Amino acid sequence: MRKQIAIFIICLLLPLNTTHAAPGGNSAVLCYDDGSPNDQCQVGNAVGCYYDTQMHACYKCPPGSYCTGDNLKRQCADVLPYTLSDIGANSINQCYMLCETSESEVPHGTLGPCTPDDERAYYPADCNKCLLCETNTVNIDGRNVTNLCDSYFENNGSCQPRWTTTRPASDDIGTDCTDGADIKYYIRNDAGKFDCYANTCENYDEYELVNLMNNSDFVCSINSQFISLGKCIKKEINCNDTTEIQNACTAWQNSFHVDSVQVGGTAQLQNGQYDYSTCTCTTDNYPIYSATEDEIGQQRIQCNYDVDNSTFNNQTCRHVSVTSCNEKYCVLETNNTTCTPTPAGYFSADGDTSCDKCPAGTTSSGANASINECGIKLGDNGTKFCDSVGCFNLPGSGIINSL
Repeated sequence: MRKQIAIFIICLLLPLNTTHAAPGGNSAVLCYDDGSPNDQCQVGNAVGCYYDTQMHACYKCPPGSYCTGDNLKRQCADVLPYTLSDIGANSINQCYMLCETSESEVPHGTLGPCTPDDERAYYPADCNKCLLCETNTVNIDGRNVTNLCDSYFENNGSCQPRWTTTRPASDDIGTDCTDGADIKYYIRNDAGKFDCYANTCENYDEYELVNLMNNSDFVCSINSQFISLGKCIKKEINCNDTTEIQNACTAWQNSFHVDSVQVGGTAQLQNGQYDYSTCTCTTDNYPIYSATEDEIGQQRIQCNYDVDNSTFNNQTCRHVSVTSCNEKYCVLETNNTTCTPTPAGYFSADGDTSCDKCPAGTTSSGANASINECGIKLGDNGTKFCDSVGCFNLPGSGIINSL
C-alpha cells in the first residue's frame, strides 16, 4: 500500500507540459498543446506532424526530418546534402543545406551567399553564391574598425580597391572635395560612388583640414600608417554667405514686420565647426514709440545669432542708433537713444534726426516744432529788434510764424 501511495505522489509531482520524451530520448513537441485529441494526426491529416504509436501522442516533425501528413516521419538525410530542416517541416522542399563561404581564384575575394536569404539552399536548389570581396579592419582601442584603404569591391568579376588617388569619372563621384583641397583620396561608399576626401590643403593660412575619420566607423590605413582624411574648410566665412543665417534673419524680419534687414559679421572655425554667435541681423527701421504708443521714428537694431536656439530673437538684440525721426522730433545729445520733441528755439524736418536751431531772430515754442513753426516772439520777453537808435520788442503775445 505504501509503495502505491509513493508512486501516486511521484506522478502528481511530474510537470504537465507539452514537451515529452520521444523515442530515442530526444525532446519532442506536441502538435496539439491545447489538449485536443490526436484523431486528426492518427488518420494522417496533421501536416508537419506524425503519430508516435509507442508514446500514443502526436508530435511535430523534429529537425532533420519532414512529415507530409501520412503519419510517416522521413529523414532529410535521404536527400543528401539537404540534411537539415526546421521543426515542423512538412515537405521535402523544406530540407536544406547550409551554403558556406568557399575559396575563390579571384585575388582578395571569396565565394559566399549573395544575401542573408542565400545562406540556405532548399531542396533541390543549388547554393546561390556571389563573389565577396575582402573588407579588412584595424583594431583601435579594442574596437575593430573598417579599413577602407585595405578593402575591396566587386567590379565585373574582380575585386577592386575601395580607394584611389586618381579622380574617377564625374558620374562615379558621390561627394566631391571642397575648394582648398590639395592631395585627394577617393573612397567608394556603400552606394557605389566615390566620395572625395582631402589629405592636405592648398593654403593653411586660409583653410583648415578637418579630420572626418575621428570616432568614425572607418579609417584609412596604408602600410600600418593612418592617413588623415577630411575636408578643407575656410577658417573664416561671411555670415551673409550662409543659408542658415540668412533664413534666420528673414524669419526675425517677418516676426517683427520690419521693411528690410541685413546679415553681417563673420564666423570663425572652431574645432571643426563655425561659431555663428558673431553673426548679426540688422534693421534700420525698427519702430520707436512714444509714451502714447504712437510711432515717432525708427532706429537701428542689431541682433546676434542665438546658437542654442538657431534663431535671432530680441534677447540678443541691442540698440545701435536712431536712424530717423518724424517731423517735430529729434535726437538730443543728452538722450541719443530715442526721438524727443524739439525743444524751444529748435525745429526738426521729417526723417531728420538733428535738432536744428531756428533761423536768426526767430524761435519756437518748444512744443514739437517744424521749420514753419519758427517765428518772431511777441512781448517784452520776445524777439528784440535793434538799430543805431536802440532796441525794441513787438507788442503782443505768442509767435508770428512762417516769416
